Amino acid sequence: MSIVQYIVPIFYMLLLAFTLTRIKWLQRAGFTKNWVVVFFVAKCFAGFAYNFVALRYIPNRGDIWPFFEDGLYLYHSFLQSPAAFFETWTQGFGFNGVNVLSSDSSLARSAFEIIKTLHFVLNFLTFGSLAGNTVIFNFLAVLCFFKFWKFLKTQLGTQGIVAGFIFFLLPSMFFYSSGILKEGLVIALLCLLIPLSHKLILSRLAFKISAAWVFAIAILFLLKFFVALLWLFCMLVWWLMVVFRQRQWLVFLASITVATGCFFYSYFLHPSLNFPGYLVKRQQEFLALPAASALPVKVLNETPVGFITAVPTALNNVLFKPLPGEGGKSMYLLFSAEMLLFWLGVVYLFWNKQKGILLPQDKWMALCFLLFAILNLMVIGLIVPNVGAIMRYRSIFFPFVALAVILISKWQTYTHKICSRLQKMICIEELTN
Repeated sequence: MSIVQYIVPIFYMLLLAFTLTRIKWLQRAGFTKNWVVVFFVAKCFAGFAYNFVALRYIPNRGDIWPFFEDGLYLYHSFLQSPAAFFETWTQGFGFNGVNVLSSDSSLARSAFEIIKTLHFVLNFLTFGSLAGNTVIFNFLAVLCFFKFWKFLKTQLGTQGIVAGFIFFLLPSMFFYSSGILKEGLVIALLCLLIPLSHKLILSRLAFKISAAWVFAIAILFLLKFFVALLWLFCMLVWWLMVVFRQRQWLVFLASITVATGCFFYSYFLHPSLNFPGYLVKRQQEFLALPAASALPVKVLNETPVGFITAVPTALNNVLFKPLPGEGGKSMYLLFSAEMLLFWLGVVYLFWNKQKGILLPQDKWMALCFLLFAILNLMVIGLIVPNVGAIMRYRSIFFPFVALAVILISKWQTYTHKICSRLQKMICIEELTN
């Protein structure tokens, strides 16, 4: 490996760490410079670890290295012949229909092309260094994370500081969001969408906010259209709860009922919108892949009964696996420990639930976070049959479960000292808004 491959990431890590200390909105939000830099550097090293694990321990080097090499090929192609590059690049974004439920459609494949293009652009800055690309990506992701953390602090005060700490430092989320793959891009977009959605729902429409929201949701749709659809649905429920204040639970249950009907009978709207058929096909694709850590799953069929009978096994797999010893890899013991501690924490929070009612906007925001997480986790559990893929795909949704639990349980009583210490570590005492 060339010495440039070592110098480039170190150079960018130092440069971007210094840049973070000079960004004024981070200082105005109250985050200490030391904490921001430590968080950023830790994310970079988690990204390096993810690259190393993919190279050494994942069959066919996972997704990270092939995407990087495709981006590197585009980079060299551009340097050698810009005309040939544009021909190759535009072919990847070719239009062959709008059927997003087809794995071969241009829209469904757009996520791969976006990741390759991101590598291509970053290679001009890093001279083709995956580690350098990882550093720059995590710099951009960290800015998105702190935007959301600022939102939590503004809405919830000290509780928001602790909520953000747990949200961003859940080990699987911290690890899997550090590599240049869909998980890292999706969680960064969600961290931008939540404050924007909150402003659109509770405040007047503004062109700048609306344009930013449309851009973020469009990119999310290209990366993971099912996640984007579920966020739109949860945002709609959130808005309905704000509008219909007198019949909120009735509207909530009606929304779930209508959405369930639309899901199972979507093909009446258009033949290409067969959502049950799509999930059945995706499950079959996963079942056809060789996997050493396969879990028992119930084979889906397109009927409502077929899905309902598969839900218990799906939720068990996605919420509680791997158990100690499952999966055949010693690394999975770390995720087993995370699962155990996570659910013990949830039980403890509800056991020590503080009396009182949340503000309406916080209550329904928390419920929509939980709904968004559960729906995504259910989809993962239904179609993914192996431990390794489940851990990766669910990593960006468990933080929403944790955040919803913290909001609903009004977690403040026994944690006063912990909150105070975290506030001193993460935030300056006097906030300048």
